Amino acid sequence: MTSQNLRELIEGDALTDREIDLLYGIALGETHKESGERMFLSPDTIKDYRKRIIAKLGAKGMCNAVALAIGNGIIDISRIVEDADSL
Repeated sequence: MTSQNLRELIEGDALTDREIDLLYGIALGETHKESGERMFLSPDTIKDYRKRIIAKLGAKGMCNAVALAIGNGIIDISRIVEDADSL
């Protein structure tokens, strides 16, 4: 999938703010449980969000989804680095 195709896909079925927030957490290595606690959601809801993110991005899995999100400017790598430094 090219960057242009991915942008067109995302524009047609945009990621929500919650899905983007979850992507940041995953990029920082959060588990389902940790994401759920931080976002006040059940682990099952987190799993559903992850499935939707993968589908919307046309990714092969969550690692690929995070890479696509970073590569296409959906999430900002500098924020991830800053947040990781504060852990």
